[in-house]
Amino acid sequence: MQHTIHTHREQVLQGILRAYLSDKGYGFIKGDDGKDYFFREESFTDAA
Repeated sequence: MQHTIHTHREQVLQGILRAYLSDKGYGFIKGDDGKDYFFREESFTDAA
């Protein structure tokens, strides 16, 4: 599943969700650039 990430620096990253721990409120995304990114649930915005 492809995701778009908006960073605090106004960058937009895209990648694949690798892990999401809903009970802990965070997860990891493998970016299209090959790097792994940690995220917190509250980082996401509704893009719909």
